[in-house]
Amino acid sequence: MLVACALLAFTGLAVASALFAVTRANELAAARAARPLEVLPLLAADAEAAFAPSGLEEGEVAMTLTHGDGDPLSPSFAWHLFATDAAGGGGMPDGYGAAEVAWSLGRERAGEPPELVRVSTEGNAAPVTNRLLSGDWRLEAVAVGEDGSEWTEWPPPGQDGEDPPALPQAIRFALSGEGFSETRLATVFAASAVAAEPAE
Repeated sequence: MLVACALLAFTGLAVASALFAVTRANELAAARAARPLEVLPLLAADAEAAFAPSGLEEGEVAMTLTHGDGDPLSPSFAWHLFATDAAGGGGMPDGYGAAEVAWSLGRERAGEPPELVRVSTEGNAAPVTNRLLSGDWRLEAVAVGEDGSEWTEWPPPGQDGEDPPALPQAIRFALSGEGFSETRLATVFAASAVAAEPAE
């Protein structure tokens, strides 16, 4: 009788474990399916909150945007910026709530699938890393200038010896992969204020 009860318990445990594994796999698949819908709003929110700190170190720029050079271990998309955050702490160059944000799409190690990662650092706090997508995804961005010019990298090359603007007027993001494709244009609200500042 005891042996039969033990066998029944083990069988029930095995069935429960299998059901849990299937349920968990379905939940993860659903989460992965929903995440592409979350990426563009996050990108747009960061772009709209971007600003150019006044206390940047010499040679440091307010925003950089690059795309891959074909190297499998080089990010196919990399975006670095400063973004305002009302809930953030101090420690940024302007001394008010803000975060330093870095996006990248690439492989950390050879043989691994590419991952889309967002890292946010507020003041002296530890960086917060969000892994948003994994797999064969393509993310591109085009920076739109005040005159309507478009650049796949930022800052754009200087023209006629002039320094490029600190921020683009807008950024158009395009995300595609695994049956998903969407484009979104985000206005950089701080760009007009930066452009209006008098030159020193």
